[in-house]
Amino acid sequence: MVFRVASGKWRAVVSEISRMYKTGRPVLIGTTSVEQSEALGKQLDEVEIPYQVLRTEWRVVDMCLISLFFMLTLCYILGIECKTRECRKRS
Repeated sequence: MVFRVASGKWRAVVSEISRMYKTGRPVLIGTTSVEQSEALGKQLDEVEIPYQVLRTEWRVVDMCLISLFFMLTLCYILGIECKTRECRKRS
């Protein structure tokens, strides 16, 4: 999907998270910054969806986060700090 403005994208993300949460499916959302994760968390607060913001770097994600995620049924927002030029280009 293509969105004209970022706010429309995030509303769609919250809507999809809500849909999956109601069915009991675990959700992992990746963002490119802790600030984006916290902003998304505020939107989830508004629709009363519990979540946990995880602040990490890529190497931690590769090691353990994915296995942990599938054992739990919570909504996780993953804020990954981009510290390299290549990573920043993707965001």
